[in-house]
Amino acid sequence: MNEALPLTPTIRRAGILTADALIMSNTTTTNRKTLKNLIQILHDGRDGYRQASDQVNEAPLKGLFDTLATQRAQFAQELEPYLAVSGEEDADDQGGTLSGAVHRGWIDLKSALTRQDAHSILEEVERGEDAAKKAYRDALDEKDISDDVRSLIQRQSAEILHAHDQIRTLRDATEKS
Repeated sequence: MNEALPLTPTIRRAGILTADALIMSNTTTTNRKTLKNLIQILHDGRDGYRQASDQVNEAPLKGLFDTLATQRAQFAQELEPYLAVSGEEDADDQGGTLSGAVHRGWIDLKSALTRQDAHSILEEVERGEDAAKKAYRDALDEKDISDDVRSLIQRQSAEILHAHDQIRTLRDATEKS
C-alpha cells in the first residue's frame, strides 16, 4: 500500500514522491497560484474603492466605497493564512496587479475629465467588479483547490457578486440622459 508522504524538503531532495504526495504538491501549487491571484485582485479592489471614494462628492457613495474597500482588505486577510500554509513566505500586502494599477489610473483620468461624475466613476468601479467576478469564477473552476479554501472562496464570491449587483444598480440609477 502506498502511504502518502508529506512534501518535506528532505523528501523533495531525495526525489521520493508517492502518487498522493504528488497530488498534494499539485494542490498546494494550485492553491498558491489561485490565492495569490485572488489576493492581488482584492488589493486592486481595495485600492480602487479607496480611490473612487476620494473622487466622489456624494456621501452615500463615499460610505459604500469605503465599506467595500474595507471588505476587500478583510477578504485578502482571510485568504492570506492559506497562502502562508501553502508555502508562500510573506503575503502581507503584495499590492495589486499591473492591470489594476492601470485601471486606477483610468479612474483618475476619467474623474478629472468628468469632475467626479458619479455615473462615470460607477462605470469604472463596475469594470473592476467584473474583474473580481472573473477571478473568483476562475478560482472556483480550479479542480485541485482544497475544500476549506473552496468554501472560503465560495462565500467571498457570493459577496463579490452582491457588491457587483449593487454597483450596477447604482450605475443604472445615475444613467446619463
